[in-house]
Amino acid sequence: MAIITLRDIETNNNLRVKSVIDPGIKFDASGKFEIIKNIKWMFEDTELEVPTEFHDSLNHAKLDQYVGLQYVIIKIETN
Repeated sequence: MAIITLRDIETNNNLRVKSVIDPGIKFDASGKFEIIKNIKWMFEDTELEVPTEFHDSLNHAKLDQYVGLQYVIIKIETN
């Protein structure tokens, strides 16, 4: 699980988002299945999901990288 701290460049407030693994099952035509790991991003304080347009940036996060036009990554924590 990763926790990323973002800074809102308009208000200068920080907010934290965390990655959560949401397991799923994929079946094929022959009945075989595969367990897949879907990564979701949640706001740490509200537990609401981060908009999907930010997921790719968060999955490949680097310090000082912009997430959308309003946020910049200032800290990355991993477990």
